[in-house]
Amino acid sequence: MPFDGNEGVFARNEELLGKLDKVIALLAPEDQWCKGRLRDLKGRRCIVEALRAAKAKEQLYGLIITSARGVTGIGYRTVEGFNDHDATDHTLVLTILHDARRRILVGDIPSVTTSRVSFLQRIMMALTGMPAEI
Repeated sequence: MPFDGNEGVFARNEELLGKLDKVIALLAPEDQWCKGRLRDLKGRRCIVEALRAAKAKEQLYGLIITSARGVTGIGYRTVEGFNDHDATDHTLVLTILHDARRRILVGDIPSVTTSRVSFLQRIMMALTGMPAEI
C-alpha cells in the first residue's frame, strides 16, 4: 500500500534483486563459472568473485549461504565452501542463485546478511573484504 511505511523495504529489495541479477548474468554462461579460485586465467569467476564484481558481496553473501543450505541440506559455512564442493556444478550454482532471488521476492531475507557467518569470518570480512574459510 502507498505510504504504509514499507517503501524502504521495497527499495532495498529492488536493489538486492538488481545486484543478484548482475551476479546471475555473470555466472549464467557455464563457461564463465569456476571452482577453486576467485578468477582464473580464462576470466571465469567463482560465486564470491561475481558478488564482488556486482558490488553485492556484503548484501548477498548471507542470503547465498542460506539458499545453499536450504536447497542442498548441507550446512555450508562459506559461499566458497559451497562453490568448491565436489557435488557443486554449474546447474546447482544457478539453482542456488535463483532460490536466493525467490527469497528476495517473498521477503525471506536474513535480517543481517552476515548472521550466518562466524564471528571470525565477520572480522575477516571487515578487515580484508574476503570471508575466511574455516
